[in-house]
Amino acid sequence: MSDEENLLKDMVATCIGLIEAKKIFDAEHILRQALSIDSCFAPAWTQLGNCLLLMKREWEAEEAYREALKHNEQDWGTWLLLARLLANQDRSSDCLGACEEVIKYNPGNQEAIFLMIYSGARERESGRSTSTVTDTILEDALSDEPVLWDMTDTKEAQGIIRKIIQQSISSGEEVSLGYICNQTGLDSQAAEMVISVEAINQNCSCEFQDSKNTSDDVQIRFVQK
Repeated sequence: MSDEENLLKDMVATCIGLIEAKKIFDAEHILRQALSIDSCFAPAWTQLGNCLLLMKREWEAEEAYREALKHNEQDWGTWLLLARLLANQDRSSDCLGACEEVIKYNPGNQEAIFLMIYSGARERESGRSTSTVTDTILEDALSDEPVLWDMTDTKEAQGIIRKIIQQSISSGEEVSLGYICNQTGLDSQAAEMVISVEAINQNCSCEFQDSKNTSDDVQIRFVQK
């Protein structure tokens, strides 16, 4: 590994720490310095995309992610970041394309599958068809949970879960999976998948605290990103 590559990796690592510390402008400055040294260094483009997204500069963030993928098209992590951004912009067709790339390089990735469920439903609601690749991935992933193949059937549940997530974030309190199942009428597996989709859509993380007893006892913590 060359000295220049080591320097660039160190600069990106420094920026990841700055981003975590919410020193976004400092991170952006260093990342642009790194790219002035090597404009093909994909990790710097990815982290620049993260910075720009945190600054609400979504179109520039998309450009940065796509630039990273020009130089490393097999980076499924950056494809996933792009897919999240596209889902948040309600660009369901583009999101599905990005998710297909995630699955190509990281088969079975659960977050990509959740995004595909969500975006596939949006496409069908608009009267548009999805690609054969998307259909095959979802058929395989959802063969044990057919209720989610047509997520228009879970629209009401999505609305309920959306409100529960918002209330949980505001209060800082955990919510039990059993409570959500009771409120929505979904079984635990279906509820977990819809919860994950809605958490992505609202740009928050959800942490499931496993229980030794029943799924009703599982506690979920939502944290705004």
